[in-house]
Amino acid sequence: MNKLTLAALSQGVFTVCILCLLYGQGGSDNGGMPYEFELMERNGTVAYVKDHPNEVSFSLYGDPGLYVYSRKSGASDRVYDALKYSMGRGVRVLCDMTLGYSETPSQCFDIKIGGQVIRSYGEVQEAWASDGKAGRYLAVVMVVWSLVLFVLAYRFRRVVKPDS
Repeated sequence: MNKLTLAALSQGVFTVCILCLLYGQGGSDNGGMPYEFELMERNGTVAYVKDHPNEVSFSLYGDPGLYVYSRKSGASDRVYDALKYSMGRGVRVLCDMTLGYSETPSQCFDIKIGGQVIRSYGEVQEAWASDGKAGRYLAVVMVVWSLVLFVLAYRFRRVVKPDS
């Protein structure tokens, strides 16, 4: 097997893996997000907030849970600033139901502070959907690239000498 054929085969396997990840995730027709009726409402005032590379994490006074707002959900800088400067105002979040069942932080999909919507479920849902579209475009590009490599490997199979 020559190097070009091996490269084409490797790219093909990689592409199949990516396609499986993109189209097989979660089995949800909601883009991998839980539905709004599945979310749990939590209320309190901000005790802790920290900005991380992939998320904003925070906790509420009197609540043992840790909450995260993913950058994938969009407008994370606005969410971080709103939480940081909430100054004792009431915070209401809709989050997944991992709280109390595992050590995993609860993912938030809707945040209100003092009755003002900071990020709604609908806005987060749109951000997740657009993120999924980018993945599908990448998958199409990878499939085309795999086909190009297979064609090149077939076309030049006699030109390249096999390794000894």
